[in-house]
Amino acid sequence: AAMEKNPLARTLDTICDSLQQALGCRACCIFLFDKASQTLEIEAAAGLKPHWRKMAKLKLGEGAAGQAAAEARTVYLPDTHQDPNFIFFDAEVRSLMVTPLFAHGEVIGTIDVDDSLPNAFGPTQERLLTIIAAQAGIAIENAQLFAQAQQEIAERIRVEEILEAERAMLTRRVAERTADLSAANTELA
Repeated sequence: AAMEKNPLARTLDTICDSLQQALGCRACCIFLFDKASQTLEIEAAAGLKPHWRKMAKLKLGEGAAGQAAAEARTVYLPDTHQDPNFIFFDAEVRSLMVTPLFAHGEVIGTIDVDDSLPNAFGPTQERLLTIIAAQAGIAIENAQLFAQAQQEIAERIRVEEILEAERAMLTRRVAERTADLSAANTELA
């Protein structure tokens, strides 16, 4: 059986699928900021070729997603062919809009939408993307907190099982020692 996706992965996939359908765009992806590696990495996507998902790792300030995250603002490239700073992961991308994701006022990633046509997005799509990004930031944070809570509960259960085994062993040793002492007392009497 396939391993069930965690709540965060399910949340991210739902956001990407819904946004791609709502905007009718070619692709949508969510980059999350990895504090350890200091990079943005794709955690979910709809309409994106699988190999781009693994390859796309950006530093803050690098590419449109890195710029949106570093500057905490939406970045729109109406025609990627006219932008000298555009990093071509996929040649099909002609227009790209990237909005930062926030949790507790801190940028945690970006939502990127793209299309194979230039000038595919306008102010209406930008407003929609900004609204969705605000809700997505909250949903992502909630899913991360839920996963963290589940991990802590699993760890507590594991520790309780170890303590219970230790307690049972101690109880058995006390009973054995008590029996030994009782037998020794009987011999001495």
